Amino acid sequence: MRKVNNVEKRVTFFDVHMPKLTEVQNIAVTIMDYLYLHDVVSLVSFSEKKIKAYTSLLGAIDEVNEKRKHENQDSEIYKHFLICCIEILASGKAKINNLDEMEIVKTIYTAFLEKIVDHKFSKENFLSDMNDLVKYYHPLTLDDKLSYKFASQMLYFEYDNVTISTFKKFLDLKILNSDKYQYIKAEKGNDFFDKVFLRAMLFLEFESTKKQIYIQKIYYKRGFSVSLRRKIEDIEKAFLYVKSIKKSESLIGIKLKSIVNINLNDHKEIQEYLKNLNDRLAYNKLFFYNIPSCIGLMGCWFLIYFKETDLKKPIYQEIFSDFIFGDNGKTTCAKDAKNIILKYGLTLTERTLNSYYDKFYPFYNFIRFLVDELINNRKNVILFNDIVDELLYKSIIDSNFELNLGVVINHLKRK
Repeated sequence: MRKVNNVEKRVTFFDVHMPKLTEVQNIAVTIMDYLYLHDVVSLVSFSEKKIKAYTSLLGAIDEVNEKRKHENQDSEIYKHFLICCIEILASGKAKINNLDEMEIVKTIYTAFLEKIVDHKFSKENFLSDMNDLVKYYHPLTLDDKLSYKFASQMLYFEYDNVTISTFKKFLDLKILNSDKYQYIKAEKGNDFFDKVFLRAMLFLEFESTKKQIYIQKIYYKRGFSVSLRRKIEDIEKAFLYVKSIKKSESLIGIKLKSIVNINLNDHKEIQEYLKNLNDRLAYNKLFFYNIPSCIGLMGCWFLIYFKETDLKKPIYQEIFSDFIFGDNGKTTCAKDAKNIILKYGLTLTERTLNSYYDKFYPFYNFIRFLVDELINNRKNVILFNDIVDELLYKSIIDSNFELNLGVVINHLKRK
């Protein structure tokens, strides 16, 4: 508690009195929010079947890179292109209801092949490599759970939480700052974080390409109205959604300078890149409202991961209970999460992590239910049932959905 004008006020994790973010910082946090949503989607859809299929495919992709003698950054870029192409082809194998849908898939595929050529890779070699990988990715075309949001799923599978590595990069570039971060405590070297950051931005470039094609081919056919009986917050959300779509639309046909052509350690170049990328994503953040919430929710992700992979492990144990009952060498999910984020140079107490877990878990379950619904009712993996679009658009047109979403968001922000 603190006093403001002699009135006691409770300080929350999402306290509006936190220092305001600058425009660039707000863009960086929005980018992280987008990545975090996909980290959560990947976690809720975790399965042993996915581990087996993805491990086999990644091994085959590594062999392709070795055959082509791709090294360092080139190997990561080529891997990204192969993975994205698999997502597109898996979509083509899915149920397509009409010629319009087929045309959209073809448009995305054509735009994607142009990017491969732009990056100085041989189109013929790439198509040959995709043909060699058919036996490895064919099972994905038969299983919606394996192919849904495949490019982001593979990022998670390779690097766990992509958001926290991106956050560390922003901290090192001085785009963001936090007193919870100490550079010297990070265990992994800069090469690792540069690699994850590169792949994360390439994934977002892929997402922005799809988004702009959706705008041209799908969004024009949409229409929605917002009743004046809705809360003013709902009306403002609808306005922001339309504004972000129109901003992205205005940039169609204007090439984005790719992250591969930018110095990853140039503060100004990265800032300009993030702005241009964000304008194309047409996304309004859901989770991160200030830096403490970013750190808390990223740590919470690891806590949930440890709980989901070991249901018998306790979530949290009060420190004083160790003195009463003895520790006996046992660990908790909160302790494991604390140790993991420390490897990224970030420090949070177990109590704080547990508090974020209590706040976030209802939202986590909401996402789990939504992903299951999208996969079970999907029309086509790359066309309609996208988690980002579902959260932003459906919350405008469906008052019941907005009510349920509002409940979990309010719980996330509660005191």
